[in-house]
Amino acid sequence: MTPIAFVHAIILGYNKYGMDPSPALQASHITPAHLNNPQARITAGQMELLSAYAMQELDDEALGWFSRK
Repeated sequence: MTPIAFVHAIILGYNKYGMDPSPALQASHITPAHLNNPQARITAGQMELLSAYAMQELDDEALGWFSRK
């Protein structure tokens, strides 16, 4: 299981590029209830889906974590 904090880090990448993370979260079956619970966990499969979707959509393999793509 993966802590929800990793999802929040990916959302920061979306925010950096001014993009909406909602489609990626929906595709990964990550609900607002997950996001609002600091103790929430997601499966490895959900994390893989979210990461892959975000890398494609943001065109950034580092998901916005570095100064450049």
